[in-house]
Amino acid sequence: MPRRKIRAHYEHMSEFETGRAIGLKEAGWSNRLITRNLCRSDAAIRRCWLKWVKNGRMQRQDGSGRSRAITEREDRAIVRMAVAALESTLSTIQRVSGTQVSKMTINRRLRERNLRARRPLQCLPLTPVHRQVRLQWCRERSTWNCTDWGRIALVTSPVSYCVLTTVANVSGDVLGSVWILALLLNTTQVHNRALWSGIQCADAFRMLTVAYGEATLNRSNVYRWYKMFSEGREDVNDEECAGRPSTSTTDEKINEVEKIILANCRITVREVAEDLNISIGSCHSIFINDLGMRRVAAKFVPKLLNCNQKQHRMNIANAMLDSVRDDPNLLQRVITGDEAWVYGYDVETKAQSSQWKLPHEPRPKKARQVRSNVKVLLTVFFDCRSVVHHEFLPQGRTVNKEYYLQVMRNLREAIRQKRLDLWKNKNWLLHHDNAPAHTLLLVRDFLAKNNTLMMPQPPYSPDLAPCDFFLFPILKRPMKGRRYATLDEIKTASKEELKKIF
Repeated sequence: MPRRKIRAHYEHMSEFETGRAIGLKEAGWSNRLITRNLCRSDAAIRRCWLKWVKNGRMQRQDGSGRSRAITEREDRAIVRMAVAALESTLSTIQRVSGTQVSKMTINRRLRERNLRARRPLQCLPLTPVHRQVRLQWCRERSTWNCTDWGRIALVTSPVSYCVLTTVANVSGDVLGSVWILALLLNTTQVHNRALWSGIQCADAFRMLTVAYGEATLNRSNVYRWYKMFSEGREDVNDEECAGRPSTSTTDEKINEVEKIILANCRITVREVAEDLNISIGSCHSIFINDLGMRRVAAKFVPKLLNCNQKQHRMNIANAMLDSVRDDPNLLQRVITGDEAWVYGYDVETKAQSSQWKLPHEPRPKKARQVRSNVKVLLTVFFDCRSVVHHEFLPQGRTVNKEYYLQVMRNLREAIRQKRLDLWKNKNWLLHHDNAPAHTLLLVRDFLAKNNTLMMPQPPYSPDLAPCDFFLFPILKRPMKGRRYATLDEIKTASKEELKKIF
């Protein structure tokens, strides 16, 4: 049997794990980091990414692989038997179901439904009064150190173990697995005689695993600390390393580096090292370990907002959150829309132009290209269900008040035909940005005359407009790198991508 740490390498990746691997790969993660994060083999991540790049899908192809030995009806029957009798074993389910399948197949069917065998956690049956008293006792001693705990003798009983677990949970990261292990192995001088707790290392490791879960030390470290505590060690901190004392990472140097950084945030590590006459490695260690700083690039935003605009944006966001809390179905009645240019040729992204190559092959090259002049303006309005209305700007026209007023008329007609419930109740909300054509007096009078409710949009905030951060990026991504000769081809491709999104 494979070890527990690499057992996932022998199992099929679920759709969630496949999508997570593809997302991390598109975010720029390397295969090594993804394999460590997902506990999967490098070959599985590589095959998943190749399938996504080649076919554009992550699901297994229909009909691929050996056909299942049992039907979906039998799968549901197995799941019902497991849910009805939680203490039933795989052998019992196999015998009762009457199917000619192995216990491994039944186990896989249950795991597909997120049903896994777990031993029940043993705990003491406490009343609410007992729990309150125990919690108060633990809070009073949550700030104790090893010296305070050294004045008492621990007893190897479920009560003392539950107390230690509660103290660890109350104190958080203050205690830690090593400190609890020291408490379990604590020696106390009582009548000039050392009283040992008598807990074996395997039992201590099991208690730590139940108390801390995945945050527990591994087995080798627990055995190492167990040996050191058994030999008489009382300090849980790491010993100081022997060697020449550091002359660069002193408190004076750290303060000088901090002053230089506060005076000029764009200074480099090399410049600071030359000014203070220390090595680049020591200076970098002060930046990262002592000051907790890291160098980042400035984030690009459409416009830097002043204090009044930031306050206005925050007020609108809080008002929208309050409205959603009062009416949970508010967002289902919002119809949002915007305009965007769709080009005959748009430059493909860096991820789209990447390709695989052999070690002896040269790196592929591509010439710098620009967007084509052939383009058409697309106007889209949609809600949580699908697209409500879309149209293209006629050739030779611009987005002015007359054009946008006609768009509003067409939108109302589309709502009357496609959203009868919203049209009859007249409770739908219109959301668009603050473009000049959207806020003209003629358009506002038309909306007020027809009692159209408006959802506010703060200025210079594309991150709050669903068209800017959701619809248009997904719409344009498959069209980048492709050439469309005429406007009709652009319109046809845009309509097809809209249908794929919704």
